Amino acid sequence: MATGPDEHALLTRAIDNADAGTLRTVLKSMCRDSETCRKEATQRLVVSRKHEIIELSDSDDDAEGQDKKRKKKVKVMQEPRFETCKTCDKTYDVTLNNDTACQTHEDLLVIDAEYFPDDDQVMYEPHSIDVNTDWRRKAVPEGFRWQCCDESVNGEACVIQRHIPKKQQASTPYMDNKRRFYMS
Repeated sequence: MATGPDEHALLTRAIDNADAGTLRTVLKSMCRDSETCRKEATQRLVVSRKHEIIELSDSDDDAEGQDKKRKKKVKVMQEPRFETCKTCDKTYDVTLNNDTACQTHEDLLVIDAEYFPDDDQVMYEPHSIDVNTDWRRKAVPEGFRWQCCDESVNGEACVIQRHIPKKQQASTPYMDNKRRFYMS
């Protein structure tokens, strides 16, 4: 087995050559077998965040059904540092999520047939083209438009918001069966 700089270069190349599924399998195995590895992975992949918990309760002395009593508590919860956004489908760091982090479009990307007048496939079979993988998208991005705002593929986003995680965690707002409302 190689040692020193050669070992590091070989390992780096092996990591670069492995697909994401293989790397996940190896990392899970390492974390299962090594306490040091498990602690290091937890430190890099899990974050602690404060969440406000609002408990609602019916007031006995409020006969007319006015405001309900609220108790607020702050609870520290651990959650994955990285999530996948259900809007833009990108992986993001939850500690960097903000009101302008997710920039996307609310409608479909379509090919602009007028931009390719000599291309028979575009003119006569436009629905046979997968706009997400078609070679024309990289070669001629200005020939693609978003239906929602008529911007080109590289134009400004018309939807700007926080990333929304695909998998809802206990830390996202919800009310449980004990009438406690969890808020990030």
